[in-house]
Amino acid sequence: MSPNSVESTNQQISKLANRGPAIRNTLYSLLLWDGMAAAILSIVGLVAYVSTLAPTLLDGDAALFQYTPWVLGVTYPTGYPTYILLGHLWASLLGFGSVAYRMNLFSAVCAALALAILYPTMRRLLESRLAALLAVLIFATLPTYWRWATEAKIYTLHILLLSSILFLLTRCLEVGKWRGGGAGYREIRASGKQGIGEAENRGSRESGKQGIRRWGSQESNEAEDRRGQLVEGWRQTGHLLLAAILFGLALGNHSTTILLAPGLFLFFWLNCHPSRLTPHPPRP
Repeated sequence: MSPNSVESTNQQISKLANRGPAIRNTLYSLLLWDGMAAAILSIVGLVAYVSTLAPTLLDGDAALFQYTPWVLGVTYPTGYPTYILLGHLWASLLGFGSVAYRMNLFSAVCAALALAILYPTMRRLLESRLAALLAVLIFATLPTYWRWATEAKIYTLHILLLSSILFLLTRCLEVGKWRGGGAGYREIRASGKQGIGEAENRGSRESGKQGIRRWGSQESNEAEDRRGQLVEGWRQTGHLLLAAILFGLALGNHSTTILLAPGLFLFFWLNCHPSRLTPHPPRP
């Protein structure tokens, strides 16, 4: 292998070693813009829902969900304990309006927060800002969803919980892509070592020394990358635990949540299982 080949190999190593920080910086920039878009969607949605909010007592199921949380009562089976307890906490902390208005406002706030979580979720799944924005706008303006957001019902809270679960699970996709950034190290490392050895054997000591110095830089970057992977691994575990907790809350809010369990488990197995997330680290 000629000194030029060694130089080319070392350049490949440097580019690969610097790939992790570049990916992280890009992700941080994208998250900033996506966070702003999610916040705007949530604020605009909240203003729209509150402006059309039911101002007082309703009839039917809406009336049941307006006063039952305040007295910590039990509705018809299954009782909807998550909604009752969170609704009671909300109505107790809110210092204005009638109890009926407070519970109507609770639905509007849950609906607006769900939009803020749905956007980054769709952004990761569709991989397009425009597609994600259109999907959330269409969902936010559906007549059924708008009606749920303006009266006391369990549905907007349920959508908020399910959106949060999907958001946490889609984090696996993003983390998996970042953690896979070190793939290919082993082949280039082996090629680089071979090139440096041949260059030294042929008398190209300067090229060999330069390669060794770059190896030191690459090894440092790789150690930093491994520490980053460890931190992301713990963070991912926290996301999965929180998703499990939210699933339990959603099950307490509506029993049909159990029907989503197979699909959520399949999504977890295909995208979040540790064997699929953690690439085998390169070894010298």
